[in-house]
Amino acid sequence: MEYGTPGTWTTSVTVTPCVSSVTSLVGAADFAVNNVAPGGWATIFGNFGGVVTAGATSLPLPAILSGVQVLWSGLPASLRRVLRL
Repeated sequence: MEYGTPGTWTTSVTVTPCVSSVTSLVGAADFAVNNVAPGGWATIFGNFGGVVTAGATSLPLPAILSGVQVLWSGLPASLRRVLRL
């Protein structure tokens, strides 16, 4: 998909070894539901039992952080922070 072209993005969240439940996906800039620009930051809220709060400590950002991996259309996303609330 080209940058700036409207379209549908498929998102799957994999949490190992825990079962996850995504409750919402929002754009990190405005917290608008399902409003993530290509190349933009997103925030995913949900129930991820067993996840420990962690933050990336180096660049490039990791694809797996505290056992959490986010796949966008099958491709791993870079993770900045994982929080257990």
